Amino acid sequence: MTQILRIAQIRPTSALSQRRPVVLRMLLASMIILVLAQGLNVFLTLAAQRNASVQTLATAIRISGHEQVFHIENAMRLGKPLAQMYGLSDTLAGLRRTLPFIEGVALINADGQLLLQDVAEGGTAMPVGAALASYRGEVLWHQRRDDLHLYLLPIHAGERQLSGFLVFLLSEDAVTNSQQESREQMLRSLLMSSALGLLLLFAATLLLQRCPERFYRRALFIAPFAAVLIAQGVFSWYNVTSFRSSYLAGLTGNVQRACDSLGREFERLLALGVDIRRFHGLDAPFQRMLDDIPELASVTLYDAEGRALFTHPRFGGAPDEQGGAAAQIQTPLRIVAADSQSASSMEGVLSARLSSAQISKGIWHRVSDAGTVALTSAIFVGELLILLAALMHRDQQSERRRRARPLLARTAAFTLLFAWALPLAIVPLHMAQLMSANRVIPAEILNALPVSAEMLFALLATLFAGRLADRHGWHWPFLAGTLICACGGLLSALSSGAGDFIAARGLVGLGYGLAWMGIQSHVYAASPPRTQMHAIASLVAGIFAGHLCGSATGGMLAEQFGAGSVFLLSAVLGLVPLLFALAFMRDHFRAPPQGTLAPASTSALRELLADRNYLALLALCVVPFSIVQVGLLYFALPLHLGAQGASPADTGRILMVYGLSVIYLGPLLGRWLGRFRQRKHFVVLAGLLGGSGLAALYLDAGLLGMLLAVFLLGIASSFGGPAQSSFALQLPAVQRAGKNRAMAIQRTADKLGQLLGPLCMGGLFALLGSQAGLSIAGLMYMLCAVAFWLLARHGDRTAASS
Repeated sequence: MTQILRIAQIRPTSALSQRRPVVLRMLLASMIILVLAQGLNVFLTLAAQRNASVQTLATAIRISGHEQVFHIENAMRLGKPLAQMYGLSDTLAGLRRTLPFIEGVALINADGQLLLQDVAEGGTAMPVGAALASYRGEVLWHQRRDDLHLYLLPIHAGERQLSGFLVFLLSEDAVTNSQQESREQMLRSLLMSSALGLLLLFAATLLLQRCPERFYRRALFIAPFAAVLIAQGVFSWYNVTSFRSSYLAGLTGNVQRACDSLGREFERLLALGVDIRRFHGLDAPFQRMLDDIPELASVTLYDAEGRALFTHPRFGGAPDEQGGAAAQIQTPLRIVAADSQSASSMEGVLSARLSSAQISKGIWHRVSDAGTVALTSAIFVGELLILLAALMHRDQQSERRRRARPLLARTAAFTLLFAWALPLAIVPLHMAQLMSANRVIPAEILNALPVSAEMLFALLATLFAGRLADRHGWHWPFLAGTLICACGGLLSALSSGAGDFIAARGLVGLGYGLAWMGIQSHVYAASPPRTQMHAIASLVAGIFAGHLCGSATGGMLAEQFGAGSVFLLSAVLGLVPLLFALAFMRDHFRAPPQGTLAPASTSALRELLADRNYLALLALCVVPFSIVQVGLLYFALPLHLGAQGASPADTGRILMVYGLSVIYLGPLLGRWLGRFRQRKHFVVLAGLLGGSGLAALYLDAGLLGMLLAVFLLGIASSFGGPAQSSFALQLPAVQRAGKNRAMAIQRTADKLGQLLGPLCMGGLFALLGSQAGLSIAGLMYMLCAVAFWLLARHGDRTAASS
């Protein structure tokens, strides 16, 4: 927002006729931003609601399925083989009645051979043959195939020997139907919030035309920004309340389902004349209920007078009757009289007590999902408003045009990263679907090949992209890279085999490396030394904003529309940065002056690679930071927190803390630190700050400790990366060899550190354990920063002379 206010320096005038065109343009642009932001919010909310609905339906399948698995396993213990067991047709038909939303249910043996099935008329045949190839012993195994969800519940004989599976087929249409009410609520909230946003924008237009001159500049951007954010906030609030109500409704429905199911078993015993006080062996069915529904605190059986006969609490302890437990869901146990005219007698009550702590945790999980959607949408709105500020003042006098250049480059980087990051979370999953069953190479290695190919070709592209920008201008690698990246996305969508897909992702990496070096070269060339750190920090902020929005949007859209649609959308949106550069950055398409080019000989390159300061920067700052960054964020964080029981969603939200630090703190710190000539101090400070967060994990390696380490690393990255680049650009050896060539080498070192990060962290984990390994990595990073301080003795003098 500070960048917008800094650049928004339209000369105020009291003439209403002169203000009106500017205000109307702002109104029209704000309306477009509101529509785009609301559209993105709708897509993300639909995907989040769909995931919640799938979880609710899966719990219902698990409850009813486990009941029948229990009966089948009891019959097998009496010597009845699975393939010759009587009454299974009625069992499957009963499951279809109990779970009317499923497409079908089947019984298969341990080898995957179909024994019996009950499928809806005109429904899809049960695809159970190849499903067992990826089964790894889960209690409830799930696999999605196109528009179908396959669930497997294992059936064991004596000594836990696997004998078969109960298979459930859930269609995507059933998931959509379960969302009908929440979708209607979302549509109402969308219309209300959008109408509110439009009213606020029109009100802002009227106020701006009569705004006093001293407030006009700030109000021109604050008023539309506030109107859009208020509309987004209202929509997000409705979504949060909708998530909460749908979660509670699904939970109580599943608990009631479990109580009714077990209650029917008890009523059969009562009908046979077994007194309720003589029930025994209740631990197993009660524990099964607790396992199926984590929100349960205890299950209790009462007699007709309300006396507790048997209570089974979670974890085997005494249930908390006061602060730790919430509402109870009860099922009365009755004996139906033989004479239908007589009333049934109540013999007892089966009661399930909910845990308020677990309910609060589940509600917080849903609220966090809604908050993640709102935050992603807010980042998107912020980037669009920054673009609006740059475009509205692009045609102002030269000083304001110069200030707009970093923002235009930031938008170009945002659109590039948004398109590139859309399929980021689904590349390994899509590769797993394309692999042949008769493969020779292990599946784990094959799954990593597309990402490895992408990184390898991005690394190769940086080696010659800098020289290309030096000779022909930044726009050549950028335009060529965006076009290649879009073609790679299209080929990814059309790939039918693993080899084709790997080649397509390699093409994406080649284009990404070219485009990234191109836009980076533009910022280096267009920014004077005084504002260079701010310009680089703004560029990095746009990159992280695009990465955050793209990866979150792509993952949710993949759940909604499938992987192929996300790859295709990535290809289409990959053309947006190309069109943006042609439309709004054409004035900057020019080759560098001939006098600034590095000599054709390799002497300058040899001098650069022998420069003490440059080598110290690469070896002691760039590579160690990349090792720590990738090793912590993308290897150690999910592995360490996963071992502690944290959910992937919690890990993703901690990763967002890093991105938000870079997006919003980076430009502010970059502008402030740009006032100082000595960049070396801030390179060292970034190393000490980022390393101290990891070293502190020796004291607390829990969720809060990891959050603090990621936050400190984000702050260090927000000014450390720009300080490294600015320090290098002021070195005489870099200026003689060519800025873009030197930055290409620095980018190569950065990629090398990213490749080494998981390997180094994995080695430390193997030798010392995760907690000690992270602490040692932080201490080594701090030692590298101190070594750079000692070795780069002439860095400050060079910076000052520049």
